[in-house]
Amino acid sequence: MKLRVTLNAQARYLIASDAIAFLLVTLVLLVLFLVPTLLSLLAFLLLSLCVGIGFGTDIALWFRRGIRSVSLEEDTLTLCSGRGLVLRTVERKDVARVSVRRTIGRRSAIVHMRDGKRLRVPEDAFPPEAFARFLAALESWR
Repeated sequence: MKLRVTLNAQARYLIASDAIAFLLVTLVLLVLFLVPTLLSLLAFLLLSLCVGIGFGTDIALWFRRGIRSVSLEEDTLTLCSGRGLVLRTVERKDVARVSVRRTIGRRSAIVHMRDGKRLRVPEDAFPPEAFARFLAALESWR
């Protein structure tokens, strides 16, 4: 049986997760603002603006150089990234190990190369179910 998993990124997943995170952070700032000694109006506005700029930058960077598609086949991992859809191919023999990093609300696959470099594939713009299948296939791949 041949191993083949292909994922295509969709910007709506990244935008939705960033928008939800922005709303949650703004809500926390609003609660802090309601206690007058903790946060002033100016601090609330500046912090909200900085958080919005941060999430906007995250989205802009993904459009500029984020991973758009991932394909895992029998002996190769192929990534297509960035505005120019640059292809990067990793051979199975060049991979030392594969690990999965889990943080709050986010997973990333990290491919450790034999030459010491690392390749990170974040879940940001991929459907969660499909990314879970990709992680399972990637862990069994190496």
